[in-house]
Amino acid sequence: MNIAKHFKILTLGHLDEPATIVDRHGHIMGWHLPEILISARVVTIFALFILLRLGCSYDLVTSMNSTRGRSSFANRLFGAGTMDFSPGWFQRLHDKLTDRLYVSTDLRSEAAGDFLRSTYSLSVLCNAMTALVASQQYDSGQAAIQKIKDGKELDSLHPNLGYWHSIWSGFSLIVNRMTVFHRDPGASAPCFDLLISGGTHSDCKLELPDIGATLSYDPGTGVFVTGRVLRHGVKSWSGGERICLAHFMKDIVHDRLGQPRPEWTNIDDFLEIAFVA
Repeated sequence: MNIAKHFKILTLGHLDEPATIVDRHGHIMGWHLPEILISARVVTIFALFILLRLGCSYDLVTSMNSTRGRSSFANRLFGAGTMDFSPGWFQRLHDKLTDRLYVSTDLRSEAAGDFLRSTYSLSVLCNAMTALVASQQYDSGQAAIQKIKDGKELDSLHPNLGYWHSIWSGFSLIVNRMTVFHRDPGASAPCFDLLISGGTHSDCKLELPDIGATLSYDPGTGVFVTGRVLRHGVKSWSGGERICLAHFMKDIVHDRLGQPRPEWTNIDDFLEIAFVA
């Protein structure tokens, strides 16, 4: 959808402080949370990725999915590409509600299991953030993951499911990639994606062209964005290795598991809490 065809495009400008993006109806479209992760945790993500890549049986570049962006940074220390981790999603071209779910290929390696075990505290932190900013989405995600772990909806179980503590349908580990402006067709409109910025890069911005906004996106930043509605992308950054953990919830997976679609998160819910306090 071309938003500019129907609405006047805003120019919110650059945001480098914590911010909440709200539409005219009070629906929350995004949360910008710079420095939500302490530097020690960012370093941990960086170190664990090194171990993950060393444990992979293939070069990260070969896992690159060209539909998500492009890269001019394959000559960096870590190369460039993506890995997709999900405890239960549809295989390509097998997405009927009667089809079984599958553990993603990237989640099946021994190195992936080690990565999940080592990032347990980060998963718990991301879960807590989600519960605070989108409680219905948290509840739906938690129920969906429990059904997946029960195994009845899966083609086959895998030992690494025992290390999956996130309430999200999955996450993509995106390394040294420029991301073209895109929307996330697999999400429902009210649901957020959660983007966690890690690595050693600097001077990075997440752009939201539909509202004329750029968000500071250096290591340690977290961003919740309604990715089905707002286009978002990263054009460039300065120096270092860029690592992003892009958490997503697949609407069709939740539908397959009988989970209700969350309602829009509204700013009034938070204002009521503030006034009561």
